[in-house]
Amino acid sequence: MLAMPYPDSRAYSGIRDPTIEPGYCLCHYRSPGQPIDHYGTYRAFAAPLNAPAANLPALPALTDSRTTTAQRARAYLHTNCSNCHRPGGTGLGEMDLRDGTSLQDMGICNEPPGLGNLGISDARLLAPGQPAKSIIPVRMQALDFSRMPPLGSIIPDEQGIALINDWIASLTACR
Repeated sequence: MLAMPYPDSRAYSGIRDPTIEPGYCLCHYRSPGQPIDHYGTYRAFAAPLNAPAANLPALPALTDSRTTTAQRARAYLHTNCSNCHRPGGTGLGEMDLRDGTSLQDMGICNEPPGLGNLGISDARLLAPGQPAKSIIPVRMQALDFSRMPPLGSIIPDEQGIALINDWIASLTACR
């Protein structure tokens, strides 16, 4: 799946297609209004897309009220975190934050943090129903070395943090 932010709209576009070249970042080539099909010019796809990009499944936008909080939160984590936090990725730990990974298989639910608790007693990477005990949104808000994502952002994404907190608050178990 390919997911890219549209900076002017706080929305994300994405393609769920296995033909995307692994590790290829298109964020530097996208310009507003440019069709995603244009990325073939940059050899971003291992093979041609199987349909026009507009017809392929996409991640929901951050504020798309037609989708669930869980769908939007998972799309957010996929877009902002899964480039590193996936099997074989550069992120530390064994988490898999890709959109298609089940909550049980993400390696975050009720898991203790491996890099410190950031001052939170009994912290978990994700504590169902307890955003205040969950390290993920705390790292998203941090302005120091513990910040996630560590590159490409210096201002906490308040909408994204609120979405992740709402999602965590809505969870009752790791399923």
